[in-house]
Amino acid sequence: MILNSTRQRFLEALKRYAFGVFVFTTLVWGMWSCASPGALGGGPKDEEPPKYLGANPPQYARNVNKSKAVLYFNEFLNLQKLNQQLIISPNIDVKPDVLLKGKKLIIKQNKKATLSPNTTYTFAFGNAICDLHENNPLPNFQYVFSTGPDIDTLSIRGSIANAFTLEPKQEVLVGLYRQQPNDSVSLDSLPLVQAPYYLARANDKGEFQLNNLSDGKYLLFALDDKNGNKYYDLPTESIAFADTLISPQILYNHIPDSIAIDTTNAQLMDSLWENYAETTVLQPHHLFMFQEQQTEVQLLESKREDAQKIVLIFKNPLPDSLSIDLLDSTVLDTWYKEEYGIKKDTVNLWLQTALPDTITMRLAMDSIYCDTLQLVAPAKPKLPSKPKRQRNKSIVKQQAKPVLKFKIKAKNPHHYHKPIHIVSCRFTDSIHRHLEISYPWEQQAKYTLTIPQLALKDMFAAENDSIIFKFKTTKQDDYGSLAVDFGTPQENMPYILQLEQGKAAKAKTIAQYQVQGDTSIANGKWDTGNYTTKQQAEAVYYLPKLIKIKAMWQSKETWKPLFEHRKEVL
Repeated sequence: MILNSTRQRFLEALKRYAFGVFVFTTLVWGMWSCASPGALGGGPKDEEPPKYLGANPPQYARNVNKSKAVLYFNEFLNLQKLNQQLIISPNIDVKPDVLLKGKKLIIKQNKKATLSPNTTYTFAFGNAICDLHENNPLPNFQYVFSTGPDIDTLSIRGSIANAFTLEPKQEVLVGLYRQQPNDSVSLDSLPLVQAPYYLARANDKGEFQLNNLSDGKYLLFALDDKNGNKYYDLPTESIAFADTLISPQILYNHIPDSIAIDTTNAQLMDSLWENYAETTVLQPHHLFMFQEQQTEVQLLESKREDAQKIVLIFKNPLPDSLSIDLLDSTVLDTWYKEEYGIKKDTVNLWLQTALPDTITMRLAMDSIYCDTLQLVAPAKPKLPSKPKRQRNKSIVKQQAKPVLKFKIKAKNPHHYHKPIHIVSCRFTDSIHRHLEISYPWEQQAKYTLTIPQLALKDMFAAENDSIIFKFKTTKQDDYGSLAVDFGTPQENMPYILQLEQGKAAKAKTIAQYQVQGDTSIANGKWDTGNYTTKQQAEAVYYLPKLIKIKAMWQSKETWKPLFEHRKEVL
């Protein structure tokens, strides 16, 4: 009985201990769950960005000399692409550390960094500050303070578009340069060697804002930065710049034109000014971005396709014709004929005389370019072995024959009822590879064009086999017409009027017309800009509406392009 009683007391004590451990574990788990910043289950999806509650030093604080700033928000945060999004203006050589601690964002200045006195600094976070769970960004958040007694409030605003397509340039850098006392280079050269003094980034509409600026004259420069160093040093980077030095402007409030107003209703106007007013400047700046024409002569590929043809492919269009010499050979000067591609970045050399399988060539272009290369002709294909004669099967001997290709252009369709002999034909290129045949073709008719055997001979003395083309013409009623009463933006300036189909970036030119002007300054194509010579890209205008052309219908348009038309497209 004594043993049983002791055992019973032991079991009851063990049960009480186990129950205590269970209660303790449950409480600890509950407290840990409450303290963890986890997402709450159920309910609608959170689509609200974090809310800024305040900072120390406060927003727009003056006479700041602290190396640390703490920003407070209403929820836990996450930083997305901070290195790409955060822009500090004026530029600080050594970037500060940006840390998260709960619902706080902490900015710690590096000990090696020195803030300039009497300067207003802007920390533009872009869309980097997001909530922890749904990554909802707090758009275009800025933290501003001054190391002096005043806050600079001037601003420069505007937009950036592609100079040719007029499509907005997104996420490009926009900077301001000013001459500093310790600068060893000129103001115009600063964008080539260092980052801007003030810096901002264009939004998805190509719009930019440079705020909290001090008064002065600035060089406005935009850059599609490819290597992240914030200055123009790569030929593949696109740029834009203002023609003259500009000054920042005073901000003022206005109600957007899209909102109806009634100046006789004081209560309505007070509500509109409080809830819908926006800040802007009187004269925004519109920049047009371009990529400079690359003039570096670089041979990308050279090959001897066969014994009679050499192909040279260059990185950029050649500014001038090549001088080509054949080394270690005594052939005549006329040992080849050259054929340039449409963009003049490809050169075909057609050999007019027999050359060794291995040749050495020297390419030269004034003092710009010189190169020596060795080319080997491809091995001749092996002849097939003589087939064995098989019973009841004949052997057909085949011989390769030269095939010549032609381009046919049908013009002015008219009627005929019998076979004709074409006498109007001409070669349209210098080495006689493209043959154009003209004849008054009939509308909506079927034709068979026959070029007899041995009618043509190439430079290698190869003669053609009989060539037959079958084609069908269309009829004039399948097409519409367009008449444009065009007024040039500038008198005596030559313009090219193009009719395009498709989106701007991939539009196909289906018609082109040269508008009369001073043809001595015209080259028949659009020219990009050049920063060294301060040459802007040639202006492009788009009619701010689409034209629909119908069969058997004449469309008429009256158009005098103005700068406003470029802004309408923007």
